[in-house]
Amino acid sequence: MGKGAIKFGGKSGLLPKPKEIFKQPYKHQVYKKPADSGYAEGILHPKKITRDYIIPKVFTPEQLLKKSAHEPTKKYTQDEISKMPVSQQFKIKNSEMRRKYLKESYETEIKRLEKVEKFEEKLKIEEEKVSAESAQHKQSKAEFYTSPTIESYLKGPLVRPRTEEEKETLRIKKESNRLQTILDVDVQKASNLFELYNASANYAITEEKLEKMVDSAFDNKADLSWQNIASSTPNKINAIKNNVTFDAALVDVVLDNVNKGPGYEAVEDYLNGFTDDIKELSEQIKREKNLLDIETANENLNKVAGMNRNQD
Repeated sequence: MGKGAIKFGGKSGLLPKPKEIFKQPYKHQVYKKPADSGYAEGILHPKKITRDYIIPKVFTPEQLLKKSAHEPTKKYTQDEISKMPVSQQFKIKNSEMRRKYLKESYETEIKRLEKVEKFEEKLKIEEEKVSAESAQHKQSKAEFYTSPTIESYLKGPLVRPRTEEEKETLRIKKESNRLQTILDVDVQKASNLFELYNASANYAITEEKLEKMVDSAFDNKADLSWQNIASSTPNKINAIKNNVTFDAALVDVVLDNVNKGPGYEAVEDYLNGFTDDIKELSEQIKREKNLLDIETANENLNKVAGMNRNQD
């Protein structure tokens, strides 16, 4: 079963076409010979072929019912049926039920076909009405003089030229996009430069720093820490807390630090004065909090002093 079978209720493959109940007309109809059809006069036609239209034979529902599920030649009463064997009773009831359901199916199909015929007649009448109205339609003068023609399209340009205002607006948009692209490239270069500058703090630029880094690499304390890690089990290694590393990473994200140093955005905020504003706001909040703590402490002291006086 393929993926597309879900929308069909889980059924895959091609379903058989529904079988027509009435393969021939179920009522008499008036047939008209289509125009420009058949054999022309003076032209011989094959043998066993007629020039006239062969009207199909009509089979009414009663005739079909009589042919496929006719009434029994003898009708039995309930007393006679009760005296028969069980198998014979089943055959009689089954044939009666088959005639009943077949008759209902014929009646239902006739109602459906009549409904379809009425709809087709209504649709045909509407189409004829629309065609008649379109045939009687007369083009007004306004429609005649304003409707575009092929000649009118060929006289002028196919695309409307831009006005001076539209040209100026388009030029400004292009210039803005160009400047924004240049700014984005410069900002990325500055960010990379700050990242490289902060990372250079860990590089051995001088001989003194190189000796210091070599000594720290071969320090006994470092060897001891590596031995402790190597002798630890996986459970002990997993139990080591990484709060220091997480806190450092969180500080770098908040302060826009890169490689343990200020990044481009942090420097930009400092130059624009945004860092000073944040600092002043934090100091103001700290002062207000201290005042609130002092007021709360004084209230608590007054309450304690009042309780002591009451006890005395």
